[in-house]
Amino acid sequence: MASLNGLNVMTLIPGCGYGDAGCQYIAGLDALGVPVSWNPLIPNSAKQLAKKNSFRDLQPSVRESLQALWRRPLAYDAMLINIPPFYWQNYWRQQLPTLRPYTYIAWEVMKMPEEWLVPLNGYRRVFVPSTFNQQALLEGGVTTAVDVVPHICTTDPAR
Repeated sequence: MASLNGLNVMTLIPGCGYGDAGCQYIAGLDALGVPVSWNPLIPNSAKQLAKKNSFRDLQPSVRESLQALWRRPLAYDAMLINIPPFYWQNYWRQQLPTLRPYTYIAWEVMKMPEEWLVPLNGYRRVFVPSTFNQQALLEGGVTTAVDVVPHICTTDPAR
């Protein structure tokens, strides 16, 4: 992946699997020094989650770092969309056409749904947590590079 000036990361709300995993990744990227702006989204909507609701179900281990990253103003040049392929993926790529688009998805399917093919092939890269996911996407016809990036483990005693 090319070097980044900043990364606009869109996740589902904390409290769901996608949202929790996305928050762990954002905290990990921040810890590595990657300039990140966090934009939580409302499920089944193109709307961004209001600040007062963004931290309610956030894991305590990442709450402080993510509060500082919530819609952080950055001169970002790439976006990472961490939402299922059927949730508003094309909308965000159309709204932010100057950003290099990447996605991180996780879905335990043996065969990729056909309607995912067009959205996933619209990214520069697709990241998945397992070789199982990678194989399903490649066998389903995804021609964009699909890289395995395992989930970040948390030892948060409150979860």
